[in-house]
Amino acid sequence: MLTQSSEQGENLDLTQVPLCFIVGYKQFKPHEKHVNRKHLNDVLIILVSGTLRFTEDGIPVELHAGEYYIQYRQHQQRGELESDACYYYVEFLGRRTDHQKNVLPRRGIYEAGYALPLCEELRNINMGYTQRAMLAYDLFRALSPRRIAQPAIQHTVMELYDYFHQHYTEQLPLEMVARRFNYSTDYLIRFFKNQYGVTPHQYITFLRISHAKQLLEEGEQTMLAIALACGYTDYSSFYRAFTRVTGVTPGDWAKQNEQS
Repeated sequence: MLTQSSEQGENLDLTQVPLCFIVGYKQFKPHEKHVNRKHLNDVLIILVSGTLRFTEDGIPVELHAGEYYIQYRQHQQRGELESDACYYYVEFLGRRTDHQKNVLPRRGIYEAGYALPLCEELRNINMGYTQRAMLAYDLFRALSPRRIAQPAIQHTVMELYDYFHQHYTEQLPLEMVARRFNYSTDYLIRFFKNQYGVTPHQYITFLRISHAKQLLEEGEQTMLAIALACGYTDYSSFYRAFTRVTGVTPGDWAKQNEQS
């Protein structure tokens, strides 16, 4: 489980570049409700049309077209009322803060003419990993009510970001990764967790499960094939990891997210 020490504050810290996993588009079916979940990633929701209703830790939330909202990780969302929303979503890992400068508030309104084209561009599957991270950061900056100066890119973090994205389907012992970047294993874990609140192992797991979600949604491969494609050596280890991260089994997730 993630520690809560790095999850204080209601604002997203924009002095660092959030790590981006998936950018997608969701359109609710008639009478559909928000999924019940406790996500291990942060999720940015950008409402395009309709109304999205859910509770978060028991508190009702209602979003309308033109609004954005960040569902921070480890909070419980439940869909108790029907929604008719269409929205873009970005799964990411960022750092929260109580500061008021160089931040993105948890909820606000956005300028559609600038934000929505960025969302659509981010869905380009041919985009490089670092390019996607920086474009996602441009989106966060665009949503902020204040102009945010782009910070100097943290070279080591972005190198690790690229390396993990390029090799997460392989076996990645942390000792091997640490040697490649000339760090001790303990330092690598502390460094990465200090930046984003998760260990490298947790991050790689998130990448694998995010990939698995896409393959499950496509519905063209067997469960074993998906497990192997995501870097697991057998279905049972994939099943345990997927259930731990999402709170549902791979089969149940596939049924809940069948393409219409």
